[in-house]
Amino acid sequence: MPEGISNQPRNATVKTLADLMEEAEKCEKADEVREQLRMWHAHKRAPP
Repeated sequence: MPEGISNQPRNATVKTLADLMEEAEKCEKADEVREQLRMWHAHKRAPP
């Protein structure tokens, strides 16, 4: 089996793991942004 083919799955796995970690990081940041927006909207809605 050519070396390139045997290396492909390993590289794909590493890339997928990195992508998953990146997605998880984005989700965490999205949660923070959502929380900030929720607080901001609640503050704007509150009577002065």
